[in-house]
This record gives sequence, structure tokens and C-alpha cells, in this order.
Amino acid sequence: MIGKRVAILGGGVAGLTAAHELSERGFAVHLFERQPIVGGKARTIGVTGSGTQGRRDLPGEHGFRFFPGFYQHLMDTMRRIPYGANPRGVLDNLVDTTRIGVTRPGTRTMVNAVRCPRTLAEVRTIARVLWDNDFALNLKDVGYGLGALLRVATTCPERRRAELDAIPWHELTRAQDGSEGYKQLIASTLPFVALRAQSISSSTTGSIALQMAQSLLKPGTCSDRVLSGPTSDVWIEPWHDHLRRLGVTFHLDAEVRALHSQHGRLHGVTIRSSGQDQQVTADWFVAALPVEVMAQLVSAELLCADPQLAQLHTLRHHTQWMVGMQFFLRRAPALVHGHYIHMQSPWALTSVMHQQFWPDGYLQGFGDSETQAILSIDISDWNTPGRCGKTARDCTRQELIDEVWTQLCESINGPNGAVLRDDDIQSAFVCPSLQPATEDAPARYDEPLFVNSAGSFALRPATNTGISNLFLAGDYVRTDIELACMEGANESARRAVNALLERSGAQVASCSIWPLKEPAAFLPLQTLDRLAFQRSKPWLFDALPRPRPLANLLSR
Repeated sequence: MIGKRVAILGGGVAGLTAAHELSERGFAVHLFERQPIVGGKARTIGVTGSGTQGRRDLPGEHGFRFFPGFYQHLMDTMRRIPYGANPRGVLDNLVDTTRIGVTRPGTRTMVNAVRCPRTLAEVRTIARVLWDNDFALNLKDVGYGLGALLRVATTCPERRRAELDAIPWHELTRAQDGSEGYKQLIASTLPFVALRAQSISSSTTGSIALQMAQSLLKPGTCSDRVLSGPTSDVWIEPWHDHLRRLGVTFHLDAEVRALHSQHGRLHGVTIRSSGQDQQVTADWFVAALPVEVMAQLVSAELLCADPQLAQLHTLRHHTQWMVGMQFFLRRAPALVHGHYIHMQSPWALTSVMHQQFWPDGYLQGFGDSETQAILSIDISDWNTPGRCGKTARDCTRQELIDEVWTQLCESINGPNGAVLRDDDIQSAFVCPSLQPATEDAPARYDEPLFVNSAGSFALRPATNTGISNLFLAGDYVRTDIELACMEGANESARRAVNALLERSGAQVASCSIWPLKEPAAFLPLQTLDRLAFQRSKPWLFDALPRPRPLANLLSR
């Protein structure tokens, strides 16, 4: 076997996962991260100077965390991170939400359950949403929506990627033919990851919709979980500590500046730390960097060894801004026990009130005695003018804060009364990766989110590269889940480690990989479709008249 020294470039979820798996298998792991802390987009960022009288600084976040019930790889990793007396380690720090709130300006908040009903009250909640909502959907709308889900459910995964990946979700669901309420509902597709129905792949959206539906229908599971404290406190730092005990060496404030290859092999990396460049060598390299960073590091030598890496330059244009901010409040308003989707908010806001999922009194150890609640928001649309007439990109920091609060109040209050009040605000925090616009310079954001736009799957690289000792990991690498998320980052790192183990000849067990779970009722039809696809035949129902028979039947 070739040597066992591994350099992991990047300390986000993908990099930490690769370090975890490799260190458990006896490799000597060095991890290089440009930030002073690990965690990437999942890290907690202390609000400098906010702690008084011995309290810790308030916990700011890059964005709120969201753990769907269908995640498998990430859950396995969290289970293996010790945390106090928890039987399942960090995994026991996940808490089920029970509701999701959907708001629209001028209308009541629509509240729905996010798990298979466990009480009669939850059955009533679901029934109320189905039969008493403000979207005024008609039978034709229902037909279009169910028809799209049926198309995905009866299509084999191979055909989804080959054919449905190029079709936007907006087109597959026939949103342009539906009612105004249906268009608004489809437009709200997966706002938690900055996706847009007009551009997101139908393969990605449909597959995730099937996973979410199975989580909702399976007794004892929940489709939406959150952490029981600040992300770094209850997950990232315990992980960091565990990896150090396993022997991983961390190099923080260490930025990757260049990759050096020759004769199809990476022989070194230039790392800048404390203003000085140093050359790092290793037997193996795992690049767990964001796609926009990795694209800039692809040199002519790397392209010569693996021409497909040129696609990274195209993929980096599939990134979008998604920035988190927090309002620290003097009062805990009566909000739903879970996330909000603020439909028709100009900046596509989503939010959650963190501290309601934390142990009683936990927040009292942060900030000052006035802070009673933390409302965390993600801003996903940076190009649409807000109520102030400016796009988020054009706003100064204070304008950004004021406009987000205006949109939140407009969405949540409405006929519900003054749920949020201006005098609730104690302070606000904006992720420091964003440098808002000033009179002298436009806004800049250093950590954009990769978005699975229609047709992008074919551009995404596999973890193997043409460089014999270089492997890719990250949410833009090809995985079964397709979606750019923590689960995808974790899965990609496992695949990178498995590829490394195979090339190194290491006689150790490979990392576990779990495929997405397909609905059992549709597996026979998927099998038939797979046979047709292998013979270059169309989807089973493509020969039937259009629009889809289900839409016709339900619209009569």
C-alpha cells in the first residue's frame, strides 16, 4: 500500500466527514481550513462583545439548520460523535419540530404538521390545511400537482437524471396553466435551500418531494428536526474534539492558494497561513472546498490530467446567495413550533425561533439579561426589490436589517395581530461572510450556495479525478441525493474516502453508502421503466394523450 498521509482541504461538513472516516481507518490526517473555526456554513459565529457579566457572546449563525427525516449518512456520522451521556452521541441533540407555518401578506398563517399524526389535534391540523386554506386550488391544480409527483414516482432514478434533470419543476408541474394560488404554491418550492421552481431540476425536486412524503407518512418519524442548542456547541465543536482525539491534526486560518501537479499526480499544495506561503505534501489529497473555490484552483496542469475539471468553471455560475441573520429579541413571541416559509416576501425569507428547542435557561448563558429569544432568518432572493424599493444586494447593513424586519412583520402579523413588535428587537446579527453595500462599494458575499439548476447534474463531477491521488468532496459532487445540502456533503465525502481506499489498496472496510428510499408501492412500475430506459424506450405513460390523464380525470 502507498503511504497513508492525507491532506484534507476544507473544514466544512464534507472535510470533517472525510477526516472522520479516514482517521478511523488508520490514516494520518491533516485538515486545512481558511476560517479560524471549522464547520463551514454550519458553524456558529459569536457576536463579538455581546456577552456581559460573564455570559458568552450571543450565538450568530451562518444560517439556520434543518435536518429532514430522510437524511441517513449525516445521521450515522452524528451517532458516532460522543456527547456527554447521550446514548447516540450528537444525534440525540436533534429535536423534532411539530409544525410549519406558511405566511402570505394580508392572510392568516397556515399551520401544518410536519410528521405522521400522533395525536387527534395533529389530525385536525392536517385536515384544516387540506380543506380550509387560502390558496383556492381547484381540481385541475390538484391534477397537475399529483400528475407531476406520479411522473417522478413511476420513473426509475436513471431516467430521472437523464431526462427529468433538464426539465424545470415549474414546467413539470404545469404551474403556468394553474390558478394563481397554485402558481404561488409551486413558486415556494424548497425555499430552505434557495431553490426556484422556474430553474430547479425536476429530478432533484421530485426525488426530494418523495423523500419528504415518506417521512411524513411513516409513523414515529419527523420530516423536520433542529438542534437543541447553537450548532457549534451541540455538534461542530464536539465533532472537532472527537477528531482531535482520533489523531486528526487541524491547521486553521490556512487558505489553499494553489494545487501543484505533474505527470497526473498532485505533488503539493500551497497554503497561506499568517501571511506566509508554505508547501504541503501528502500521499493523498481530498479537496473538500466549495465549487467556486475549487474552480479557481484548477490549473492548466490539472486540466491536462483531467479535462472534465473544466466543468467546474461552469458549475460555479450555478451558485446563489443565501445569507443568514438573527434578531435577538427582548420577548419570546408566540410563533409556530418549527420553521416558517414566508411566501410572497420579496426576498424569499424563511425563519425559525431557535431557543424554543433549547433546554430551559440555556439562552440565559449568552448575551445580556434582555435577550429572551432568537429569531433566525435566511434571505434567499437578493435580486428582487423589497418594500423599500431596493434589492438586498443594494442595501446597506442597516437597510438590510430594517427591510427584513418589515417583511417579517408583514408576513407574520397581518390579521394575526401584533405577533412581532418593533420594540422586541434588542440587536441584530448579519453573517460576516456578507459585506453589505456601501456608498463606495457593492455588496460582496464569500460563501454562496450551490444550487441544482435544471441540466446541472451532467456537469457535476464524480469524486474520482484524473489525478491519481486527488479526490473531490462537497455538495456539488455527484451523489444519490442530488441536492446541495449537509447530507450531500457527507455522502460525497464517504464516496471520496471509498475511492481513496480502493486506489491505495488499504485492506479496511469501506464507508457505508445508503441509496435514497423509493416508495415501495411504485417499485414495480420503476422496474418496468428501467427496462424500457435500458432499451431506449420512452417513459411508460408518454404515449398517453396530454395533458396527463390524472389531470384530466380530476378536472372533470
